[in-house]
Amino acid sequence: MKACPKCGTMNAANIKFCGNCGADTTVAAGSKPCIKCGKPVPPGLKFCGECGAAQTRKCPDGHEVPAT
Repeated sequence: MKACPKCGTMNAANIKFCGNCGADTTVAAGSKPCIKCGKPVPPGLKFCGECGAAQTRKCPDGHEVPAT
């Protein structure tokens, strides 16, 4: 069994979409879409695992911020 990342409903381990809300259960909770390809990027990662795009940008003062 695994919990849905969106609503928390428990689903069978082999289910790809939540039976309660329809959310993709293969996506980690808190994932955001990649700024380039739209695939889910788990929280804390700086690069997309699908296309390699950086998920942050550098400000003029040199520090990194989330890309928007």
